[in-house]
Amino acid sequence: MPTVTLHGARLEVRPTPVERVLGLVRALDAPLAAISSASLLTSWHVARGLRVGAAVPWLWLAGTWYSPGRRQLVLLRRGVPALRLLLHGQRYDEVVVSTTDAESLLARLRAGELDGPRRRLVSVASPTPVVPGPYDGEVS
Repeated sequence: MPTVTLHGARLEVRPTPVERVLGLVRALDAPLAAISSASLLTSWHVARGLRVGAAVPWLWLAGTWYSPGRRQLVLLRRGVPALRLLLHGQRYDEVVVSTTDAESLLARLRAGELDGPRRRLVSVASPTPVVPGPYDGEVS
């Protein structure tokens, strides 16, 4: 299971050696100012797109998921709470990571109880609904 830590004004995600090799991922070190949203993950269905990495269905996911305009770092393990972070200006647009202390990390991020600059985050409970445009739907 990866190690997720908050050091000063930085977030560090360190995959295990197995996750690094099989998932073809490396450690992530991002400033807290780059985190635009944080929430607890309720479903594995957020990992969408083309996968570069490894997976054991319903047990373990590790790798990078690519979809148009989006790049996800996914390190998930069954039965372990997961944290979902939306980033901007970083190597990944989204980080989805299982960690035993997901709730406490989320509480610290929301409360701004961190060293360095204070930043309050707003959780994204569900994705923004898609409103059909004039060209969406069936074509006659």
